[in-house]
Amino acid sequence: MAFPFLTIFVTFVIFLAIRYRSIANRRAKRMNDYWNREAQANNAPAKDLSALPYLQIPEGLLPYGCLDDPDVTSIENAIQEIAKKPMLNLNGKDNAEIKLLYGAANFDYMVSVGENFDQLQMLLVDYAKALMQHERYIEATTVLEYGVFIGSDISSNYTLLGDCYQIRRMLDKIPELKGRLEQRHLLLEPSIMNYLDALD
Repeated sequence: MAFPFLTIFVTFVIFLAIRYRSIANRRAKRMNDYWNREAQANNAPAKDLSALPYLQIPEGLLPYGCLDDPDVTSIENAIQEIAKKPMLNLNGKDNAEIKLLYGAANFDYMVSVGENFDQLQMLLVDYAKALMQHERYIEATTVLEYGVFIGSDISSNYTLLGDCYQIRRMLDKIPELKGRLEQRHLLLEPSIMNYLDALD
């Protein structure tokens, strides 16, 4: 009876050894690929940044001045200030990709450009929340739709817009919003989708 058991045990040990070696090889390849990509990124030549599609908020799009409220005005002023700076949506791009796309020498500048965009997308959500607190749902819809248009990766931009559509009896807009969300591949996409589904 010991012989079959020994055979099974040896077979299992061999299987584990092969499995561990395969995992180790894959891990080593990933690390090698990572360092090769880092080396390539750190040596990427500087690119001309003058023709980049920097974000420009269209004149008259956002509902500035629709409320006489100091908190709302403060957010509007912050948006207008950040709008003066160069902004570009770099959501989803890691440091190596930024260097490869724009050049290692431009890395710090491009990080600041991406951070300006991050600040804008957060301000847009704050702006919409403030408008919704005053039941200005039409204006909030405009702000949130602009956030979706520029590719915001803030989950509340989508859930709040869904709320506005529901309040305004515009549920026919939910499928389009879901479609835009699917294009973003956000980390919280499943929970956002579930939230929007519940609004239908």
